[in-house]
Amino acid sequence: MSLTRAERTIIVSMWSKISTQADAIGTETLERPSSLTALPSACLLVTLSSHVPADFTADAHAAWDKFLSIVSGVLTEKYR
Repeated sequence: MSLTRAERTIIVSMWSKISTQADAIGTETLERPSSLTALPSACLLVTLSSHVPADFTADAHAAWDKFLSIVSGVLTEKYR
């Protein structure tokens, strides 16, 4: 699985906006309650949507979900 050009554009565009808020977004994500059914990436998606709601379109949500899935898969393989 890989990101399409459009998905990469969305990720890069939003990254430039959220990177200045990285500490706040990270802290807020870690403070969200999670359980076995609520994966950390879901908490990050919720946090991102609250920080940049105008940019968090359905396409952006799908792109970020796919990106986080790819990252999660790589980390799972690496640290198995």
